[in-house]
Amino acid sequence: MILISRLFRSWVPVAALVACSCVAAQASLITFHSGNGSVGTNDALFTFLAGPVSSDFATLTAVNFTSAQTGPHAFIIANNPNWLTTLTEDPTAKWLGTNATAATGTGDTALYAISFNLPAAVVSATLDLHFAVDNQLGATDTNVGIFLNGTAVSSAFPTAGYGTETAFNSSTVGASLHAGTNTLYFDAVNLGGPAGFIVAGTLTTVDAGTPSVPEPATFVLLGGALVALGCIRFRRARAQRR
Repeated sequence: MILISRLFRSWVPVAALVACSCVAAQASLITFHSGNGSVGTNDALFTFLAGPVSSDFATLTAVNFTSAQTGPHAFIIANNPNWLTTLTEDPTAKWLGTNATAATGTGDTALYAISFNLPAAVVSATLDLHFAVDNQLGATDTNVGIFLNGTAVSSAFPTAGYGTETAFNSSTVGASLHAGTNTLYFDAVNLGGPAGFIVAGTLTTVDAGTPSVPEPATFVLLGGALVALGCIRFRRARAQRR
């Protein structure tokens, strides 16, 4: 029994090492862009809540976020001649508006929303965005520009405009994510006249990892290690009895 006990104590670290090697973090990449469809139709993924014609919303509330997520699908609109033609991040991205003539007539401030699903909770995440907007994203005296599940993840972008591409990157958004449906929101503020928003981005997530079934080679390695340890213990025990 003493020999068996000693063997067991020797095998435990080896078994634990192999078990630990079977758990690994899983990285996932989600890509998205505005304009999922043709100009003149509605975006298949982006929905919106319309706001004032020439100012930002008052402080956004949970009701506003829900209304944006469940609201009508955004209009995919043709470029205004003064707007950026496309995004270098994703040339397939298209401009969005709250109505079909927002690029040439009068548009609205809008809270745009796009939802996505995560199969598991994450330990970290990085959000990378490229966008242009007529006129700005968020406002310094009311709301920030970007929200994740109703939580602010950026500052306002009062100088972001429609003629240049603005970039945003954050590696601290993981705490705002959860398993299941998540929603990214953009507060596109119109200050009068035409209004539009174009965006492309990626969300890179890392989850905690899930146990996987060890490869056959792993079992061979474990078995070989246990046999070797057993032989060593057996020889030592024989030598001590002599």
